[in-house]
Formats: sequence, structure tokens, C-alpha cells
Amino acid sequence: MLWSHVGYSVNRGARSFTFGLFGSYLAKAPVDGVAAQYYGKLERFSAALAIVSDVTMGMMGGELKRKELLSARLGDVLSELYFASATLKYFHDEGQPAEDVDHLHYVMAESLANIEKAFDAFLRNFPNRFAAGFMRVLVFPAGRRHKGATDQLVNALGDFIMEPSAFRDRLSADIYLGKSKDSATGRMEHAFNTLIQVEPLYDTFFKAVAKGQLDGLTVDERLASAVKKELLTEAEAKQVKEYDDLRYDAILTDAFSKEYLEDMKNHEHVDDRVATRVA
Repeated sequence: MLWSHVGYSVNRGARSFTFGLFGSYLAKAPVDGVAAQYYGKLERFSAALAIVSDVTMGMMGGELKRKELLSARLGDVLSELYFASATLKYFHDEGQPAEDVDHLHYVMAESLANIEKAFDAFLRNFPNRFAAGFMRVLVFPAGRRHKGATDQLVNALGDFIMEPSAFRDRLSADIYLGKSKDSATGRMEHAFNTLIQVEPLYDTFFKAVAKGQLDGLTVDERLASAVKKELLTEAEAKQVKEYDDLRYDAILTDAFSKEYLEDMKNHEHVDDRVATRVA
């Protein structure tokens, strides 16, 4: 059993080094398509975690438990491997929809970058520098390669969730959105749905305001100017006004008057320390 475990560790070390050197291209993926590359990357880092854990346990034993920062970084690697694996499974189970591809790229880019960051921090702080150098060769034979998601990818995801889509519906399937306009999430969702209906009109109005084409300082005055200059009809101006009211209402935060705060401070059931902090 001992030699079997030693053989397994040597095998994991060789796989980690080989996959790291050749970019995981030698690893086999159980699927084809855009997600295939990520299976190889996860196999590489899974092998790396196995060999690093074996070397660490062999050298430190129970001392690793007391080195909580070191053990936590190995836990970070394991957690990110789990997140990435769950993402690949979700993408596969959903039928690999095209609208989810950017989401897949984002999660995998972030998880792979976090894995490399955790490994790097672990190796930089490993007490035995010779062993740390040996493990770094196995984990990063060609250096760190993953930098995280790009701004372009983040912006693409932002565009996805700002438009009605199957992707947005699946993403928010288990989120309480609220049905009533009186609830916070309900107000935001109602404003969002209204925007989808009037967005072209609102864009026309907003661009005219930005270019200084409309007279007035208030929304009502500028809408009246837009109607007068035939940029919008009266019915269209009414739609824009309705949305702008909803938009403003959705972004309002709670405000408390001085009198309200004084009442709270003097209330017999309110702790003086809490009232002082609120005031």
C-alpha cells in the first residue's frame, strides 16, 4: 500500500509538470466544444494539489494543522476546483447554450487565476525553501498563465443581465424578485421591465439632454421642450416620464428627518447607545 501511494504521488507529480509545461493540451476531456479546454486545466491543477499535499504532509505531518495560513491556501485551491467543476457540470447539464459561454469563460478565468494565486502564496510561504522550489517546478513549470477575467468579458456579462434573456432568467430563478411595487426588489424589477419597453424613446430623450438640445432644468420642462421640438410625441413623452419616475423611485435610499431621530433617541424602548449611533 505504501509503494502504491508513492507510485500515485509520482504519477501526479509527472502529470502536473507535463500538463503545466504543455498547457494541459495532453489531458483528455469527456466533452467536445468550448468547455473541453477547461477539463484539462482542472485535471492539471487537481494533480498539482495531490502532489503538493503529499509532499507537504510528508514533511510537515500534523504541524500543517497548526500552520493555518498554509493549510487554508490548499483549501482555497480545493474550493476553486469545486466551483469550477460545478460550473462545467451546470454548463453541460443545461445543454451548453450559446448565451452561457461568456459566463463559463468568466467563472473559469476567475477560478483558475485564484488557484494559481493560492498555489503561489502557499509556495512563497512554505518553510522549507528547497521543497518549495521543487514543488514550484511541478506546479508552475512554465510560470503562472491565468490572469483572471478581462474587462471586456465583465462588460459582456453586464450586458447580458441588462437585457431579458434565458440566461438572465436562469441566473435569477432562485432569487426573490418581489411582485409588489411596494417591495424594494419589486420596484427595481418593475422599473427594469418598463425600461425595456421605452428604452429607444428614453435614449432619444437622454441624448438630446446630453447635447443641450432641450430647454429647461427639470425633467418635465425638458420633456415639454422635446415635444415642442417634435423629438417626441406627447404619448412618448408621457412614457418617458413614467419610466423616469420609476427609475428615480428605485434608486432612492431611506432618509430620516432630525425629528424622527430625536423621537428614536427619546423612545423608552431604544437603548441609548443605539440611539446615539443612529443620531
